[in-house]
Amino acid sequence: MFEGDFHQFQNLIVKVTCFDGREYTGVATSFRDHDDTSLPGSDCICFYESNTGRRADFFRAEIKDITIVCPTKQFIEQVDGAA
Repeated sequence: MFEGDFHQFQNLIVKVTCFDGREYTGVATSFRDHDDTSLPGSDCICFYESNTGRRADFFRAEIKDITIVCPTKQFIEQVDGAA
């Protein structure tokens, strides 16, 4: 189970690798956090698929690893603007 903070991946293009071998690459668009009423590992990182209008959700319990592929243009502009 992935132990890191999902929010660190906001505005980044990431690759999610699951224990069952599935992989997904995209920009993390939203997060659902674990709370007192949910099961451990049920929080998730979500991706909006603009070509289909659907969301791809990956739950913490099924994620083996998340790697940063590259920052998005919006992220680069935020960093350049802050300098």
